[in-house]
Amino acid sequence: EPFKEEWMVWKVRKGGAYLFFPGDQVKYLDHRKEKVTIQQNGFIVSTSKWERTIIQKKVPNEFGTGSATVLDFIFKTKLEIDNEEWFVRFNAPISNKGVFHTDLNGANFDTHHFRSDLPIQSQVFPMPTLASIEDSNQRLTVLSEHAQGT
Repeated sequence: EPFKEEWMVWKVRKGGAYLFFPGDQVKYLDHRKEKVTIQQNGFIVSTSKWERTIIQKKVPNEFGTGSATVLDFIFKTKLEIDNEEWFVRFNAPISNKGVFHTDLNGANFDTHHFRSDLPIQSQVFPMPTLASIEDSNQRLTVLSEHAQGT
């Protein structure tokens, strides 16, 4: 598989606009304990708490000699508990050595380096439209319909 997704919940005790203070633990949602509904050969997967729809498209590359596959993920969450931050982690076989990119204003891009010596809240960057990681073989780009933190 090119990548896999993991749904997670971060319990938050305090925070506010543009602030992220994580709680003590990350809770990985265990799909084996929930009833999972799979429709349209896996393109729609849902539980009682979330739903994910994938739209797959082939697009030509910029040279006109081939194409790339674009996967459009549409996520819906059904939040029922206060002070929870839901997120999806994509794991991909990309050797980016901790380097990733976000856009600054929809036009310019900024390069970031993951630092294991800093806490997670110091490594949350604004993502107006996209974030990406890449190596010499492939690229994973996440596009958003509205501004996020990465």
